[in-house]
Amino acid sequence: MKRVWESFNDLKIRNKLLIVYMITVLLPIIISNIVFYQTTSYNFIAQKRDDVELMTLETKENVKQLIDQALGLSTTLYMDMRLYEFFDRSYSDLVDYIQGYTQVVHQYRKTVPLYNAVQDIQFYTTNPTMLYAGGVNQLPGSNHDYPWYAKLPHDGTPHIVATIEDGVVSLDVYRK
Repeated sequence: MKRVWESFNDLKIRNKLLIVYMITVLLPIIISNIVFYQTTSYNFIAQKRDDVELMTLETKENVKQLIDQALGLSTTLYMDMRLYEFFDRSYSDLVDYIQGYTQVVHQYRKTVPLYNAVQDIQFYTTNPTMLYAGGVNQLPGSNHDYPWYAKLPHDGTPHIVATIEDGVVSLDVYRK
């Protein structure tokens, strides 16, 4: 140690000031910057992880809510006896059909905007006396045009089909 001190005494004043400056000013600044950078980057990464976890939970809840809404409406439609009566009835007159449509089907099609999960309601029937428009579609007896119909269970449980077209996810709920 004595030798270091003697060699320090032998240095020019300019070099002594440079050494003192590096030890007392530059080195503490560099150390504090390293500590500050490490702390800040750790906190930033932890905050981003928390944000991603929060968004994942929120998205999960939103999807669950949307599916619950769609299934709730599907169950309401499935339990409504007026729909069964409307679709099972043979219509000899177009006016009778339109009155029945307005009282039953049109009522549900008007409630679609109340459910943000539901974009549209389509009904499929094999009744030949129906006017196939306004959300009422013909279901041919052969089911070749609708292969999804043959896959549906006969017990009335909902069947959810997820499709992705052009980056848009669509969930369809089908029931027999």
